[in-house]
Amino acid sequence: MLRFSTEDLMEQVDDFTVFVEELKDYSW
Repeated sequence: MLRFSTEDLMEQVDDFTVFVEELKDYSW
């Protein structure tokens, strides 16, 4: 079972958000 601290989770969310934003820019 994977356990994440809140900080780790927030970092992953930030990375994912950046990735999604770049993907949107790329697709447009």
